Amino acid sequence: MDNTQDILAPIAVDFVVEQGLQEKTEAKRRPYIALIRRWAEREGRAELGERLAAPLVLASGAPKLDSHLIDLTKKYRDGERLQRLVNAVRDLDERIKVNYHWTWAHVMRVLMDEGVLMTNIPNRFDRLVCSMIPGKGIDNVRKNGDYDMINGQRSWRNWIEDYSIDWNESNNRSICKEIFDFLAPVLS
Repeated sequence: MDNTQDILAPIAVDFVVEQGLQEKTEAKRRPYIALIRRWAEREGRAELGERLAAPLVLASGAPKLDSHLIDLTKKYRDGERLQRLVNAVRDLDERIKVNYHWTWAHVMRVLMDEGVLMTNIPNRFDRLVCSMIPGKGIDNVRKNGDYDMINGQRSWRNWIEDYSIDWNESNNRSICKEIFDFLAPVLS
């Protein structure tokens, strides 16, 4: 008789998410969400766990943005679009932490020009973003970037492309284009 045991590979988090997505009710998805969150906490990656579990949260379980929703256009205030926007903002937060060229000011400009955001007040934008990201401190967003770029009348798409004419505007246009491309799945 063979005493060796067959060993299974660890279960991948994407497999757990895939299985959870097959469940149609919040109550049935809850164990999958809890499992992902507990595993991420055990591994010291709680924020990543929140992001990975986010697709399992039904619209009724979307983050409570309360009064901050007024700063979003109506089509982004609830349901799946809101959840996709929240997930994208969380991903943007991670991206901004490692890419010092991208700033929240650039993100705000893109969201304003694409008709997602109805405010041009950095403090209100700060509170909206902080309500979407667990543990994000107030004023971190507002202090990240040069918000003078949100005051212009021209869309970022109409900014100068030629670096030799206006390096700063051309650079900001390039960054906004990168952010737009990153957000394209949410904006469509």
